[in-house]
Amino acid sequence: MHLDLASLESVRQFIDNFLYGNSNQLGFEHSVGTNHLGYYLLARLLLDDIIQSDYLLRRLIIVASITGNTNTLAGNVPPKANLGNLRGLARGGGGGGLERAKVLNTSAMIDGGDFDGAKAYKDSKVCNMLTIQEFHRRCNEDIQITFSSLYPGGIATTGLSREHIPFFWLLFPPFQRYTTRGYVSEEEAGQRLAWPKKFGCILELNKNAASFENQLSQETSDAEKAGKLWEISEKLVGL
Repeated sequence: MHLDLASLESVRQFIDNFLYGNSNQLGFEHSVGTNHLGYYLLARLLLDDIIQSDYLLRRLIIVASITGNTNTLAGNVPPKANLGNLRGLARGGGGGGLERAKVLNTSAMIDGGDFDGAKAYKDSKVCNMLTIQEFHRRCNEDIQITFSSLYPGGIATTGLSREHIPFFWLLFPPFQRYTTRGYVSEEEAGQRLAWPKKFGCILELNKNAASFENQLSQETSDAEKAGKLWEISEKLVGL
């Protein structure tokens, strides 16, 4: 099966093909398009099926990152995540990509600031944490679904940093494995993501694979901003 979270059409096709047997790229800045809008649309389209499921432990889990939470050490490494008042996203999230944003004199960044790839990634993870809390607020009055966001550990050998300098590629995996002890394989990360049973929270796993609830920063616990993000995202993905 194929799913490209950077393409909203791919998300819709995945839902149609995978659930019901059954193309274009809108050009949002890649981090916000893949890590937030793609996740958001996928989760919204899956929600009715989760609600109708007779499975006792119904869960919706979004992958988070400590780099988006400024209450953590990793979250305080510059540039820090900051969504501002969401003015960049409200203008279309850089729809058309970075080059189009430059031509139109608009920003591909969620906060409307100058483009920064590292910050764009961190901002997208703040969106994940806000989104999962908004799911919990909006959906759990009448139904019981576990909505959680989990940081499974440092998956240091994927293509996430493929555009980084070779020096980083050489040092980052062993640094995560032997110094921070936060390294996990892709397979182990997937197994960890199947664990959470707490809802409406942001979870992290320590080096011993024990989960604990993270203390959220002021921004990642901002209910008003979460609601605004939901409404803007809903329009951008066409719901």
